[in-house]
Amino acid sequence: MLVKHIVVDDWLQATRGSDSIDDLVKSIEEIGLLSPILVDSKLRLLSGLRRLEAFKRLGYCDIPAILVKKGAIQVELMEINKHLRRHMLGQAERDKLLLRRMEVYSEFIEDAERDSKEAEKELEYRRRSVPVTYE
Repeated sequence: MLVKHIVVDDWLQATRGSDSIDDLVKSIEEIGLLSPILVDSKLRLLSGLRRLEAFKRLGYCDIPAILVKKGAIQVELMEINKHLRRHMLGQAERDKLLLRRMEVYSEFIEDAERDSKEAEKELEYRRRSVPVTYE
């Protein structure tokens, strides 16, 4: 996947912290990338910010990536929660992540409610279309 096409959302930008990626850059130069980054269908980065930054620093044009089609919301929530636990974040960065987590949960709930309504309609349709037999 072309590095220049990958979109890094604000919520993920907030997780950068002050971690140095020098060791990661050296590792990628010596043995290559061990874990591909994760992107969604819109090429938004879901996981692998430090790996992406290391590739940019090395001047590489392509980076191994896995396209996540289903469960992107769950992957994003996992990444947000991971960053909230693992990184020393300032209050502003923490607030951005918490706000994004709230937005993602809202999207998840809306999707679940829509799926539930569609399932109810399908069930009602099936109930009405089942022939009744009298003996």
